[in-house]
Order: sequence, then structure tokens, then C-alpha cells
Amino acid sequence: ATRAAFNASRVAGDISFTAGNTWYDRWTGAKWLPCTAIKAFKSNLQTVNNTAVLVNDTQLVLPLPTANSRYGFRFNLRYTTNATADIAIAFSGPAGSAIAFGGAGPDTSAANVFNAASNYSDTVAPASLFFGGGTITANISVQGSVSVVGTTGNLTLRFAQAVANLSNTTMADFSWGILEAL
Repeated sequence: ATRAAFNASRVAGDISFTAGNTWYDRWTGAKWLPCTAIKAFKSNLQTVNNTAVLVNDTQLVLPLPTANSRYGFRFNLRYTTNATADIAIAFSGPAGSAIAFGGAGPDTSAANVFNAASNYSDTVAPASLFFGGGTITANISVQGSVSVVGTTGNLTLRFAQAVANLSNTTMADFSWGILEAL
């Protein structure tokens, strides 16, 4: 049943959905939290050129549907960039949220991402993580958590060139993200 039609005498463990959502929620006894993963899939390329200013990814956006809650997230990011520009990755969330994340991918010193040295680092938003580029499509695995306080909103992937360069840095299709309530 939708929440509008749901029995007002709900008990902890009840399952519900809201029309328009792609996930189910469970009643904790105090609030509704997603009990299935919330997913985003990138089907289009998005390119930045000659800028180190972060932009919002237009498709890798995950809703944070419940205030005063914590979520875990994972992203697999496919990208292309040259060895000078590299790539910067960051996240934004609703006002008052706290985001900590880390990632593994090619090191920024790599001249070519194939068999490149790996880099693992972590940070707290609004800071960025930096990964290397080269001549082929590379992958970054990013994971973290977000604490939503007060207002709901979205967890949005942001990216840019780590060093502004007259070349394209592209977040590729087949990148994806998953969010789960903790």
C-alpha cells in the first residue's frame, strides 16, 4: 500500500512504498527508512574541459529520503581524462549533512592508467579525492557514508579536472551508485 492508504496503527517492521519511488521502506517504530537499495545508473557521457571547478553529475544522484538518518553508499565510476588533467571526485548533500568517503583508483602520478600504481585515499566533504588519467577508460571505486540532519535531499556526485587542461575529462556511461540505509 502507499503511505496515504497505509494503516495508521503501523508497527516496527511494516513495509511500505511511496508512489514514484523505486524502493521499499520499513517502519522502524519511529521513522520510515529504505529497506531496499536506492540506485543510480549513468547512461550518458558528461564532459568538462579546461576547468578544475566541480560540476554536479547529471545522473549519479541518489535521494536521501529520511531526515536524521545515516546511509552508506558505493559508486563504480568509469572515466577518461589525460595524464595532466587527472580527475577530482567529490560529493554534495543537503544542508547540515556530513559526508565521509574514500576511493581506490589510478594514482595521479600515472602516465597511463593501464597497470598504473593505485591510490587509496579518504576525505570528508566538501574536499575532493584525486585520481590519475591516461589513454584508456579507467575505473574508480568509491564508498562512504552520509549523515542526514534536519532536511532530506540528494547525495550528488561531483567531478572536475584536478588540473585545468585543454582536454576533455569525461564521466562515462555504465557508471553507477548504490545507497543503503544503515
